[in-house]
Amino acid sequence: MANIDNLKLLIATVLNLFRFLDKNPAAFDVQIYKAKNAVMEQTATGVDPVGSLEPQERMIEYESPTAINRALIVQEDMPGIASLVGFGMDELEDGEPVVKMLINDTEVPEDSVIVYEKVLAYSAADANQQNQRFERRVSKVQPVGTPPAFNIYHTVPLAVEGVV
Repeated sequence: MANIDNLKLLIATVLNLFRFLDKNPAAFDVQIYKAKNAVMEQTATGVDPVGSLEPQERMIEYESPTAINRALIVQEDMPGIASLVGFGMDELEDGEPVVKMLINDTEVPEDSVIVYEKVLAYSAADANQQNQRFERRVSKVQPVGTPPAFNIYHTVPLAVEGVV
């Protein structure tokens, strides 16, 4: 039996995923504000200045938005992909629904912000369409495969929308 070149297989898998997202009619455009390493805020000892972060909070800086990427929301009725991701009782995080996404970018760190618009209503008669803007934070990155071929990004709504 011939040896399998895992690197070639991994690259082919990633490229197939990117093609899948480019051609899939359910995929949509997103902009990604990638989180830089979170930095703990320094405060003076013994002083609790107004506006300082709580001990469990951290300040996050973001890179400039990426060029337009393609994404797809993974749903339970998607054979193959949904079985890899797993759906269950953990679909809420801090009381917010978790949306799992495939994105044609292999390195989106946790706490990054994903911004996209979805068409809510469209009227062919007057050529008007109503879009809703979504801003979601990556709460978890779930690698798929060994070594990981791609990631599933678990996202939740931003605590305060309209800041990006």
